[in-house]
Parts: sequence; structure tokens; C-alpha cells
Amino acid sequence: MVPSSPIELEEKRNKKTGHINYLDTVAEELNDRPRKTLGFMKPSEKIIELLDTSN
Repeated sequence: MVPSSPIELEEKRNKKTGHINYLDTVAEELNDRPRKTLGFMKPSEKIIELLDTSN
């Protein structure tokens, strides 16, 4: 189905944006979990630790 009006185009765009926002939220949740390989630290915590120890 091809949107034929500006309103339909806007609705389609909003729906796609909603899906992207949801997927971004899920990705953030998954990527910010503690990892066994990092000594049960979150990746963001490990990066801060590495940056602090490099000085």
C-alpha cells in the first residue's frame, strides 16, 4: 500500500520512529548489562575504569 496523502505519510513516519525508539531502548538495556568477562562490571563502568587507569 502506497500512502497517498501527507497525513498517511506522517502516520507511517511516526510509526517507524516509534519502532526505532523502542529498539534503541532495548539495545541500550542489553548493552548496559554487567558482563562476566568484565568481572561483572557494565561496559560503561569498565571503560571509565580503563580511562582512569591510563592517566
